[in-house]
Order: sequence, then C-alpha cells, then structure tokens
Amino acid sequence: MIVAALAILLGFGFLYLGSKWMVDGAAKLSMLLGVPPFIVGITIVAFGSSAPEAVLAITAAATESTEIALGGIIGSNIANIGLVLGISAFFCPIIIREGMLTRELGFMLLSLVLITAMAILGGYTWIGGALLLMLMAAFMAQLLYTLLKGHPISEEAQEEEVKKIEEKVITGGRLRQILLLGVGLAMLIIGAQVIIWGAVGIAEGFGIDKVVIGLTTIALGTSLPELSICITAARRCESAFVVSNILGSNIFNSLFVLGLASLISPILVPRELLFLEFPVMLLLGGLLVLLIFCRGSIRRLEGSIFLAVYASFIVLLASRSGLF
Repeated sequence: MIVAALAILLGFGFLYLGSKWMVDGAAKLSMLLGVPPFIVGITIVAFGSSAPEAVLAITAAATESTEIALGGIIGSNIANIGLVLGISAFFCPIIIREGMLTRELGFMLLSLVLITAMAILGGYTWIGGALLLMLMAAFMAQLLYTLLKGHPISEEAQEEEVKKIEEKVITGGRLRQILLLGVGLAMLIIGAQVIIWGAVGIAEGFGIDKVVIGLTTIALGTSLPELSICITAARRCESAFVVSNILGSNIFNSLFVLGLASLISPILVPRELLFLEFPVMLLLGGLLVLLIFCRGSIRRLEGSIFLAVYASFIVLLASRSGLF
C-alpha cells in the first residue's frame, strides 16, 4: 500500500511536467507550421494523451480482461467531459467561436451514440470493431481535408491568431518543439501508467470489482493526461485547445481504442452498464454539444453542472457496487 501510494505521488509529478512541456511544444509548433491550434489539439495532443487508454484496453483485451477494457473506455469518456472539462471551466471560460469544431462535435456525439447502440444490440464483435475503425479513418480524412482546404473561421478569429503569432516570441525551431512535445507526451504516459499501477493495487487490496476498477480507477488514471493538459491550456485561456483535446480523446477512445480491442477479442457488455454508464456518457456528450451550439461557451456555472453530474455518477456507481 505504501509503495503504491508513493508511486501515485511520483506519477503526478510526471504528469505536471509532461503536460506543461506538451502544451508548450504543441502551441508553438502549430504557430511555426501555420496550423490552427485546434488541429494539433484534436490530433497529436488528443491521440497522444489517449495513449494510456489504448495501451491498457488493448492489453486487457489480449488477456481477455474485457471488463477492464470496456470500463476504462466508457469511464474515460465520462471523466473527460464531466471531470476534465468541468474543472477546466473554473480556470478560464471555454469560449468557442462560431464555425469552429462544428463537425468535430457532431462526430463525437455520433461515435458515442454508435457505441451505445452496439452495446444495446449485444456487444462488440470484430465486425463492429471494423466499422468503428472505418469511421475513425473517415474522421481523420475529414481532418486532413480541413487542414488542406483551410478551416472556415471568422475574420476576427483570423486576426486574433495572427496577433498571437506576432506577439509571441518562439525560441527554437520546429525540431525543438517536436522534441518538447514528444518528451512531454512520454512523461504523461509514464506518469499515467505509474498512477494506474498504484491505484489498481490499492483498489484490488480492498477487493473492488474489475468493472468498477475500470470505470473509476483506470478511467480516472488514464484521463489524467487530458486533465493536466486541459488545465494547463485553460490557465492560458486556450479554449479551442481544451475542447479539441477532449473531443479528439473521446473520438479516439470510442472509435480506435474500442474498435481495435473488439478485433482482438469480442467484448460483452454487462447489463448494468446500460442503465447507468452509457446514459451518463450520452447525457454529458449531448450537454456539451448543446452548450457549444446554443451558447458558444462553457463557464463556471456549466462547469459546475458537469462536475455535479460526474460526482453523482461516482456516488451511484459506488452505491451499486455496495461500497457504502
């Protein structure tokens, strides 16, 4: 227990440094390459920060621990919106300008609805996994199209981006920023793995069920990179970076990670997940899309709502599992 607790503290240190270096590297690299920050956030940063989910889910599927794989994926999707976005909104209002991330928001909601429908129909087979991976390829194709053709944003937003580039002095070239981003990503993954190892050890010591471990301990642990990155970005008021990281992470979890895990081993869905976990995931995803489209921002009030939903979810999960 003591070793596990010390491992968790060490892991948080890695997360802090890794998120700081990764956000610095990604933001400056996007400026040097002339790429919108949200593109970097929704691809390199989002997929990189989801690497712990991918490694754990694929490893769990390969060892036929599908309960941990599924619990980790669904729990991470819930934590990304309810916890990560909720906390980030307290550091800075998350404001998304009209025309930005519209398709990405729709794609995330579509992916959440699709994996829920598959769960209701019986689970995830290799056929469903192949479909999810094809949709992932389609998502990447549309991002590439956006990058090549340019993203439709207002003149005001374009002027602000140019002003940011002119005002910021970027030390070092592209290679330095790529190296900074890569080292930060590696530290995030190592830190998350160390925390997960310690947390799972403590949870198993108390005899907690595997599905619950996946939905809470592993899901929260694998969401720590997103949390660290988003808090760092929110403190700098990089709104698009915060939202794009969460959207990209949830899309990556739902389509790529779950799709690949389903190809490795069929994943059966415990019936109780259909009455709590999947509805909460859809509720948070739908609420995020609604707020962005209707209000264009997520402030402290909305952040409080996200956190309240996440806290209620944890309480209901603990109650169902007989922890209190």
